[in-house]
Amino acid sequence: MFSTPRVSVLSNVLMFFILSFYSIYCLTVLYSAIRLGSS
Repeated sequence: MFSTPRVSVLSNVLMFFILSFYSIYCLTVLYSAIRLGSS
């Protein structure tokens, strides 16, 4: 297993996508929970 700068960048991009997708998912769940609670 050889570590090149490209692999590091790819890993960072992948982590960024996972975090952004996770935060969008959390916001959607929170938003639907608030809507269900208010109505």
